[in-house]
Amino acid sequence: MWNGIPSLPPGPEAFLQFNQELLGIVRSGIPLDEGLAMVGKELGSSRLRTAIEQAQSRVRQGASLSQAIAEQQGVFPESYRNLIAVGERMGSLGEVLEYLINHYRRQVRFQRTVQSLATYPLTVLTVALVIVCGVLTFVVPKMVGIFAELGAELPWLTRQLMNTGFFLQKYWPGVAVLGVGVLFYMFLAVSDVTRRDWGFLRFLPIFSRLYRYQVCASFLSTAGMLLQRGVPALEALGLARTALISRDARREVEVAAHRLEQGAPLGELLAQLAFLPNVTAAMLRSSAQRADLPNTMASLADYFDLKVKHTQANLTGLLEPLMIIGIGFFIALIIISMYLPLFDLPKHIR
Repeated sequence: MWNGIPSLPPGPEAFLQFNQELLGIVRSGIPLDEGLAMVGKELGSSRLRTAIEQAQSRVRQGASLSQAIAEQQGVFPESYRNLIAVGERMGSLGEVLEYLINHYRRQVRFQRTVQSLATYPLTVLTVALVIVCGVLTFVVPKMVGIFAELGAELPWLTRQLMNTGFFLQKYWPGVAVLGVGVLFYMFLAVSDVTRRDWGFLRFLPIFSRLYRYQVCASFLSTAGMLLQRGVPALEALGLARTALISRDARREVEVAAHRLEQGAPLGELLAQLAFLPNVTAAMLRSSAQRADLPNTMASLADYFDLKVKHTQANLTGLLEPLMIIGIGFFIALIIISMYLPLFDLPKHIR
């Protein structure tokens, strides 16, 4: 999972800007090599700008756009290269670029959603944990020492808190390194959420539904767009598979493509994909029987886009009270553990 992290490929925002400008070039009729030279100068991503300059040189030498970008290793995703090649082959490069613009808009929105949902709790938890660790390390042991001198019997909760404080006093460098490592790992995962499958995020309750909706939207929009433009179903499944982040979803689509090649009906195969909700599966099966599958897939992709937006709004409203309750619980725990020995003090003072 850590392989290649120091040289991450360009993010969705850079690709969104590139495709928006490239679409304008294609529609205006400007020669592609000249257009690429102009687009490259406008990009902020130095790695993408360098790749476009090299691709522009290859296009000027007679290579197609898909061939030129395929030579830029580690910059353009596999799904992007494949879709550009399909657009050139079908004579619909402009339509494919329109789809890619919508696709990267979806990715930008998803990335910002995950970042906003992760940044707030991580920031609050970090500050709260630093304060709690400081109290446990410096305040609790001194208070416990005072109670011990007075002869007060320490309750179980106070002893556990005391042991935690002593542990932090003794091993605080290791705890600090571990905490920084966890925060750095989370930062990488959140910043790279649209390009790699960080599996632990998919199993967190706060992100699991977002991931599922995003996977559904990506698959349905890609496959639907390709089927609408006459791409064979087997090829459409293969291309839609490369656009998915989830490894589990890619495996499911790969199995479906294999069964399609053996003659199984497309509608039934789509309905059996586990990452699609049951209602969605039933709609796909029914639309396949009506020969309206591409349009239904496009409509369902828009529906899942809305689900991502609504889920973001709901989770954002839920996070703040949950964080307040959680922090309040730990503060109350510390206060109670400090007060409990006071009830035993009168017996020893007499």
